[in-house]
Amino acid sequence: MRKYLLWSVLSFLISGCGVEAGDSANWGEDFEAAKAMAAEKKLPILADFTGSDWCGWYIKLDREVFSQEAFKTFADKSLILFKADF
Repeated sequence: MRKYLLWSVLSFLISGCGVEAGDSANWGEDFEAAKAMAAEKKLPILADFTGSDWCGWYIKLDREVFSQEAFKTFADKSLILFKADF
């Protein structure tokens, strides 16, 4: 289930536009710090490439996934969140 969720989210992120990640999730913006934390905790990094607030699919992803308590709870235990804002 974890791999399916991770790949589903990554497929949305790679398609070409971004959105601000869920506002109260713990998204870091320092990639080196994210790599160090991932190595320390032995967790995968979920990278969100943002920079556009007009993309409907990413607004939907934010509303329906990143801002949900279920995602935040899962991410706190299972992922290192990295936001690359372009």
